[in-house]
Formats: sequence, structure tokens, C-alpha cells
Amino acid sequence: MQQKMLYSLTVSFLKSFYRNRVAFFFLLIFPLIFVGVFGIAFQVSDPLNSPIDIGIVNNDQGIPEGIITLNPFTEEIVSNGNFSKDFISILENATYPNNRTKLFNAKVYDLADLEKAKSDLENRVILALLIIPQDFSLGFLAAIRSIFADDPILQNITQNWAKYPESTYSTYLRIQGDQSLQQFSIANTALRRITEEFFSLGSSKIIGVTIITDSNLQTEGSTVFDFIFPGLVIFGILQTLSAITTLAIADVESGLLRRIKITQASGTTYVASMILSQLILSLIQLPIMFLTGIFFGFPANSRMWYGLVVAILLMFGITGIGFILAGFAENSDAAVGLANIISVPMAFLAGSFFIVPNPELKWTARIMGGHSLRVLDFLPATPAVRLMRTTLLGTQSLRNSWFDFVLLATLSATYLVIGLLTYSRRHFQSK
Repeated sequence: MQQKMLYSLTVSFLKSFYRNRVAFFFLLIFPLIFVGVFGIAFQVSDPLNSPIDIGIVNNDQGIPEGIITLNPFTEEIVSNGNFSKDFISILENATYPNNRTKLFNAKVYDLADLEKAKSDLENRVILALLIIPQDFSLGFLAAIRSIFADDPILQNITQNWAKYPESTYSTYLRIQGDQSLQQFSIANTALRRITEEFFSLGSSKIIGVTIITDSNLQTEGSTVFDFIFPGLVIFGILQTLSAITTLAIADVESGLLRRIKITQASGTTYVASMILSQLILSLIQLPIMFLTGIFFGFPANSRMWYGLVVAILLMFGITGIGFILAGFAENSDAAVGLANIISVPMAFLAGSFFIVPNPELKWTARIMGGHSLRVLDFLPATPAVRLMRTTLLGTQSLRNSWFDFVLLATLSATYLVIGLLTYSRRHFQSK
């Protein structure tokens, strides 16, 4: 009897959900539109006007012994100097036009770390790699000889042009990266222009350097969309709160709950059918969201199965919150309002779209074996976002994520139990 009633109520909830166009939109259509908008906006790269991470490998051996020249940047007479140091300093202090934002976050690698630099480039730790050759300073001396050949002051300093490289001498500067990344295109253009201005010394001639761009590398790493997508999945689940609350309070307003009570269906059967219907809808919604994310460039991987488990756990917690709201709301309008007031701020506070400050409760570490809670960890979406992000991006092993997994399961179970008790006492128990 109870099994037949469970099946009947589950089908009834699914039909009610389908007939409720607003609930249908927010549960299935709206999250897809949301993922699509973010996918179009962020599938390629980071926003503009933010520092671009680049790597520099400096092989320059400096000015050959016995050559004396004038450093045009410091106006000092130098010998055995190294012009690549001035060049790197210019790169480190370059800014975007019309603002003070640094153009590059430059990481200088030791000579022995070329392979490490290439590995970082392949994994998008850096987005462009600049390789300065051994004869960089020689090439710059060739530029000086060509540009200032007729300058008597410089001729007196250098004494003999024969010690300088010929004006036709050219050093080869290499820029490596992935042409599919917008940041690399920006970095490549900027590096070329800065290099050309450095070697031209304010003149119209670019002497002493040939710039080679190797942009055919295939790199792998996280884009902004990759970082945001796990949060979008959580946001989509949070949108079910409005649908759950609406359906639960609608049964009260329509008198359906009263008729169900007459059939002597148990409260357990009723809430189980509600939970089962939401589980079915989630199993439809989540794969669609994952496929949408893959369509916009999120890398498909087997870890999405674990992401599905995380999403289902959160769904139980959100269902519990929905029952809590339905237990306090006087009507469906009030229920929808409460659901929206809770779901949207929860998504932002949980860090779905960007990192939110979450102060640590250090005292909890003493009672939790060294694992401390944070202020926002009592929202079930907070550990869910962390788990979804670390799981899908593979930044942390599942073994190391066990605390967040246990925390999410505990919070979801707690909210579900509180929600069922609240709703049952308010609407299901006989008065």
C-alpha cells in the first residue's frame, strides 16, 4: 500500500513540477542559460587589464670583456655589464595604457630551470615564456653601433668600433605560448613592442634583434570558466530551493495534503515521494549542466561522477531547507520570496563565483582532530562548492577532501531532518 502511494505521489510531484512553468524554468532552463552566458564570456581567457603571468629564462652572458660602452638608460660608462637586466626591469614595471595596472607578473627562472619553465607553460602556470639568448647584450651593442655610429661622444667612449659587433649582427629572442589563449596574444604583442622599443633606443630603426614567436604549443590548464563552472553547478542546485518550497506549500494551499492525510498515507511516504521526485529531477538536470559546461570548453573527465555525488548530497540539504521554509511560510508567494532571499546570497557566500572571506573558527580544531570549521561552513553550499571545485579540477585528491565530504553529508542530513520535522508538525500532523 505504502509503496503504491509512494509511486503515485512521486508521479504527482513530477507532474506538478512540469505544470509549474516557473519552477520548470528555474530548475532546468535558467541554470543552462546561466552556464551558457558564463561559457561565452569566460571560455577563452581571463579578463583584460589584469597582470599576465609570464616566465623569463635569461641566458645573457653580458658585454664581452674589454668592451666599454655607455648605458643609454643610466647614462653610465660600463664594461662587462649586462643589458638584459635593464630589459627585464622594464618588463617588470610595464603597465597597461592609461592606468597603473602592471602588464606582467614576471617570474625569472634560473638557467638550469628551463625544463621547469616549459612545464609551467604547458600547465598554464605561466601564459608566455620569454627566452633571452646568450648574445642578447651583443645584439644590443650592434644596435648602439648602428644608431649612434656618427655620434662623436659615443665614439670617444668606445674608442674603437672594431670591438663592437657589426651593425648587421642580430640576436634571436624567443616567445613561446599557446595561440588559443587571449592572454598569450596580449603578452606576445606587448613583449614584441617593448623589445623593439628597447633595441630602437627611440629611433625609427630596429637593429640587433630578431623576435621569433612559437605559438603552436598546446597547453593544458584552468581558465576562468573552468574555475567558475563548478560554482555554476552548485548555483543551479540552489535554484531548486524555490521549486521545492513552492510545491510543498502549494499542496497545503490546494488541499491536496489534507486529502492525502485522509488516505492515511504516512508522513514518511509523503516526504519520501517529494525527495524522490527531486532526486529524479536532479539526475536529469545535472548531466545536462555538465554537458553544457563541456560544450563551452570545460574539460570532460571521470571525476564528474564524484561531482554528481556531491550535487546529490547538496540536493538533500536544499530539500530540507525547502521544507523548513514551507513549514513557516503562510502562502506560496511568501515561500518563493523566502527561497530567493536565501538561495542567491548563499550562492555568493559559498564562493560559487569568486572567493569570499571565510574567517576560521580556530577553537573548533581542538575538538575536530585538527580540522577547523569556518564561519560560512554552516551553509551546506560552502563545502559543496569546495568539493565540486577540487573534484572537477583535480586540484586535490578525494582522500584529502574527506573532511568536506563528511561536513556536507552531516549538514545535508541535519537540514533534511529539521525540515521534515518542521513541515510535519506544521502541516501534516493532525490538529
